[in-house]
Amino acid sequence: MGNYNNGFEDEYKNDDQNYNEETAAEIAAPYRLGQEDSDNTERVGGKGLGISALILAILSLFYAPLVWGTLGIIVGFLAIRRGSMALGSWSIGISAFSIIVRMLIVPFF
Repeated sequence: MGNYNNGFEDEYKNDDQNYNEETAAEIAAPYRLGQEDSDNTERVGGKGLGISALILAILSLFYAPLVWGTLGIIVGFLAIRRGSMALGSWSIGISAFSIIVRMLIVPFF
């Protein structure tokens, strides 16, 4: 029979000088302790507005939802614009919930 060695073994040898694999490395940015993320910080003015909006929203659950809920939504939007995303969003949600409950559910009882 014949020699069927078409150079295949020579081309794909597994020695240290001839690598035919494709490799890649993933690099992540190093995390530095002591530095704060600028995306996760809230400004001081926004935090105060956010707390006052949340107080108005909780007050709207118990007394005069149309008045306090509307004020809670307005102050919540101002808090979001000042940088307090979480407190402003919660106050808008709670205020909207209290207004919806007042307008839709309470008139039937």
